[in-house]
Amino acid sequence: MPAYRVYFIDADGRIYQAPQILKCADDQEAIEKARQYVDGKDIQVWERDRLVAKFSPK
Repeated sequence: MPAYRVYFIDADGRIYQAPQILKCADDQEAIEKARQYVDGKDIQVWERDRLVAKFSPK
């Protein structure tokens, strides 16, 4: 099962805390699980060096 990383991004576009690791069967599952972390934060979901999704609360 691939490991996806959820990065938390500040207003300057920088990562501001350690990524959350998600074990998911595919991109769709990773996207669904990552939505819970948006809550007022910009996040990016990565699988290795591939950007899977970006979310912004705006």
